[in-house]
This record gives sequence, structure tokens and C-alpha cells, in this order.
Amino acid sequence: MSTLRELLLQAVQARLVGVTPAGDHVFRSRVIPLERSLSPAIVVRWSSDSPREKLSRDLQPRDLTLLVEVLTRGDVPDELADPIVVAAHAALFQDPTFGGLAANTIPADVIFEADDADAAAGVTTAIFTIRYLTRASDPTARN
Repeated sequence: MSTLRELLLQAVQARLVGVTPAGDHVFRSRVIPLERSLSPAIVVRWSSDSPREKLSRDLQPRDLTLLVEVLTRGDVPDELADPIVVAAHAALFQDPTFGGLAANTIPADVIFEADDADAAAGVTTAIFTIRYLTRASDPTARN
């Protein structure tokens, strides 16, 4: 059985497929470099999953730091990423609870990094906090 964190990440990935200019190039934690033909693309991953103060003996609120990385290639990669970031943001906020898996989704920073690959490339990372609730004794259990 998957943790609630993994279910949230799968829900994010599913939400982003086809609704952004990246089309179906939406991946989960891709570690292999993307081929040029796959640009633009989105990589969905997380950087931390932090417990917050317990609400009761076994009710554990958590903050999942979600990274939505938009990979683009072109003369101005951050400009190419901008409409994809906007579309991804809108897609996530169609239902910030992901069908009740989460309590809320909160936007945070957007960061850009340039890279000199075989053409100008960039990674624009939109960071979100997804607040959700699970049992302290069982990370697969919803509240």
C-alpha cells in the first residue's frame, strides 16, 4: 500500500498531464536526462515531508514540499517556461485538496536555473506546500 504522500504525488502528476503546454511529458522523479525531443517537460518530485504539531494522540498534520520542475530549451528558456508554470499552477488549484487527499495547497517560491546543454536549457521550479493529515502510526491512513 502506498503512503498518502505518494498518492498525492501521483494525483499531481495525473492533474498536470495534458493540461499544460508540456502535454504528456510529465514525469515522476526522472533521474535520466531528458532527450531534446521531450522538451518542454515537467518533472514532479518532492523535497521534504515534515510533520507538524500533532492534533491528537495519533492525528498527524504534515507539510509536503512539492517541486514542479519545468524543463525548457530555447533562446530564452525562462520565457518558454512561463506559460507552462502558469498552466500547472491553474491545474493544481482546480482542486487544491486533490479530491480530499489534502487539506490545502499553498504556493511558495518559483526558482529558475539556466544550463548550457546542447542548446540553452533551463529548469523553472515552482514550489508548493501541500498540507495533509495522516495517522502518526500509519502513513498510509487518511485522517
